[in-house]
Amino acid sequence: MIPNDDLSSEPVQRPFRTNEALPSLNRFEAHSLGGVALNDPSQGLQVKVWTAKVDRDTGEITVEADDVAPILLLTAEDAEHLSLAFDQNMRPALAYVQNGAGKLWFFNTLIGEPDILDLPGASQIQIDMDDKRPLMSNVNDIICAYIRDGNLYMRIQRDRFLDEYLLAENVPPRFRRMGMNAGLRMQFVFAEHHGVIPIVVPPNPTIAVPAQPVLEIC
Repeated sequence: MIPNDDLSSEPVQRPFRTNEALPSLNRFEAHSLGGVALNDPSQGLQVKVWTAKVDRDTGEITVEADDVAPILLLTAEDAEHLSLAFDQNMRPALAYVQNGAGKLWFFNTLIGEPDILDLPGASQIQIDMDDKRPLMSNVNDIICAYIRDGNLYMRIQRDRFLDEYLLAENVPPRFRRMGMNAGLRMQFVFAEHHGVIPIVVPPNPTIAVPAQPVLEIC
C-alpha cells in the first residue's frame, strides 16, 4: 500500500531488485515476477518470471512461465503495450491499450470474476504489486499507474481501481518502468530525451512497507 496516496519528500533512488520491473522491448508482451502457478500463492509471489503475450492475428492474450504452457486470459483485438501483475492470490491482472484506449483487466472481487475497466485518456500504463514479500501479504496492493494529460496518476487494487489519485504533475512523456527497488521503495522511472526521472517510494516506519513516492531528477 502507499500511505496517504501521495508523494513523499525524501527520495532514495536505488537499483531495482532482482526480477523487479522487468523491461520488455516488445509492446506485445510483458513480464512479471509471480508464484509457482496461477491461483496458487502457496510459495509466494517471487518464484518465477511470467510472460504475457498478445497474438497479433487473433488478439488472444496468454500468460506462461517455465514449465507452464500458455494459458488464455482474454481476447482483445489490436491490444498492445501490455503490463502484467499478480494479486495476493496469484490471479493475473493486465493493463493494455486497445485502439488508443487504456484498459485494465483484473479479478473483481465484488462480482467474483474478471472485469475490464476503461481508463479514458490514459497512456503509458504500468501495473505491479507494490510489495511481493510474504510478510506484506495483508497490506500489499496492485498499483496501476499511467500518464493522462501530462500528469501521473495511480489506481489501487483495494479500491477495485475505481478511484484515481494524482501523484505528480507535468511528468516526462515516457513512463518506462515501475517496481520495488533495492531500498524497498516503489520506484517509477520516466525518460526524457536521454535522461530518466525516477519516482521512489520510501518505507513507512510504522509498517515497514513501501510508502509515498517522490519525484527526483537524476
